[in-house]
Amino acid sequence: MSIENLRELSIMELENKILDLKKELGIVQKNANQALILEKINKNIKVIFNTFGKFDLIVCCRMLEHTINIESFLNVLTELLNEDSKIIFEVPDSSKSLLQGDLAMLWEEHVYYFTPESLRIELGLHGFFLEIYVLYNYPQEDALVGVFERNSILYLGKKNSPVPLGEFSIAN
Repeated sequence: MSIENLRELSIMELENKILDLKKELGIVQKNANQALILEKINKNIKVIFNTFGKFDLIVCCRMLEHTINIESFLNVLTELLNEDSKIIFEVPDSSKSLLQGDLAMLWEEHVYYFTPESLRIELGLHGFFLEIYVLYNYPQEDALVGVFERNSILYLGKKNSPVPLGEFSIAN
């Protein structure tokens, strides 16, 4: 899938399903935070599955970096995906802050701080393979969008993937 193909996807061509926080997740707060939504998704996976079935595409924006147990969350999302389906993650790209040595980035209180490479590796460990990255540049914190394909036939189950050299350089 190219970026042009991604842009051409029309809402009219897709059957959209949006979780109703109150109905499907039992959340009554008006401004529920990511941690609460993630907790309820994990606990209500059967309700979501029974209501909507499985998906060919899931879009997850600004949630992954707040996930306390990334393996559990990705397992829940995997249960909701059809074989050979796609998931789009949008996360903050921490590369600029890391390269600048900006410790104020920790103010975000994220559980995970992703770079393009660390996002690719993390999702690869859970059976998702990067199809395309799109980087949206902003003055301080860029937005990183990754389109990942789920294909359990290709999944090798490697849990000890090496950290790329570039990531060590950024960390130093």
